[in-house]
Amino acid sequence: MVLSAFINDTPVVVVLMPVVIGLAMRAGRSPSRMLMPMNFAVIVGGMATTIGTSTNLLIVSLARDHGVEHVDMFEFTPLVVGPALLALLYLWLVAPRLLPEHANPLAGIAPRRFGAALYVGPRSRARGRTVAQARRWTGSSSRS
Repeated sequence: MVLSAFINDTPVVVVLMPVVIGLAMRAGRSPSRMLMPMNFAVIVGGMATTIGTSTNLLIVSLARDHGVEHVDMFEFTPLVVGPALLALLYLWLVAPRLLPEHANPLAGIAPRRFGAALYVGPRSRARGRTVAQARRWTGSSSRS
């Protein structure tokens, strides 16, 4: 909720989704019962500032175009804090119990592994060498 007040809602959800799914998997719970309340918390938190949601940005811009007095970044915050705290309690304590417990579609699936490919040009010093040999040239000997 706090993050989305300072960063637009969409990137906050994108960043938090893998974290919430991982937590759900570790807890043996259905991700949907955690993702939906997380999404709603992000939406509520985004209402607290002018940059939290695209809608707030649009309204502030339209207000300025129509001659309305300047709207500060935290102008909406006093209006949102009380209801946001109530919403947070509801989303934490009540909402997960209202959502159905779906079979975890990720159960039994091995953790994701990500791979990378590196193109080595025909005139590169690294051509025909191992990764360890190439790392020595760069001064990097760690495996990270």
